[in-house]
Amino acid sequence: MGINDKVLLSCAKFVAEHIRFNKEKTIGQLSKDIRVMLSQDVSVIDTKKLHGKIYGINGKKTKAINAMIEGIINKDDLKLMNKKYNDKIAEIKNRISEAESSRGLQQTTAARMNACMAEIRNIVSMDTNDETLYHELIDKMVIHKNNCIEVYLKRILCGIKLQHKSFGRMERYIVKINNWLCIDAQ
Repeated sequence: MGINDKVLLSCAKFVAEHIRFNKEKTIGQLSKDIRVMLSQDVSVIDTKKLHGKIYGINGKKTKAINAMIEGIINKDDLKLMNKKYNDKIAEIKNRISEAESSRGLQQTTAARMNACMAEIRNIVSMDTNDETLYHELIDKMVIHKNNCIEVYLKRILCGIKLQHKSFGRMERYIVKINNWLCIDAQ
């Protein structure tokens, strides 16, 4: 079964109106998601403390060298201690690198979510009867069998799957959205 422009326009209008009429709920939910996302990595590592540990280990290495010079330990013991200290420093440097990468990823994700919220705020202020809005709003529409259409929005991290029914002819042609749900963007 084919699909016509009126069905596509009705689905696009439904999505725009849904976002607009549920403005506060949509923005509130996104804000909540951002807070959850930012607080997920509760184990934020303090890299200053890790750098302090490296400094402390380097101090131990210096003391070990001094102990060898004073004849308290031999050269083999120094090599063994140096290897142990170097391994520990490498482990700490890996933790520092992971913490900095995690922090960068978290900031990137937060920036994407903030951009998404700004885009939704722009959408909710537009006139949903303006067809140019749909061109600015919709990235793509995927048409499935059983009167199902997926609508993906530009710069927004989700899409909406609509189940529709159309009936009538000419001026009496009506499109009714029976069911919808949010889906992850592809």
